Amino acid sequence: MVTEALEIRMARLEGAYEQINERLAGVERELSAFRAEFKAELKAEIGGVRSEIGGLRSDNADIRKQLQTQFYWTLTLILGAVLFPVLRDLALTR
Repeated sequence: MVTEALEIRMARLEGAYEQINERLAGVERELSAFRAEFKAELKAEIGGVRSEIGGLRSDNADIRKQLQTQFYWTLTLILGAVLFPVLRDLALTR
């Protein structure tokens, strides 16, 4: 009788361990699926961010080029405004 009770308990424990193993396998499958989905979404987001950064860099380069052009025009006008009277006065004094 003691042996039978022990065997019943062992069978129950084995059944419980099998259920635990099945549940853990399910959790592992879900976790693997979640990881794969997360990686795919993360790659897509990173690609989008890189694309936006590339666009900003391009815009920044265009703005720099425009500022540089405007700076040179402004510098030319200022130097012309300063040098023209000086050169005119030099030419008149000779």
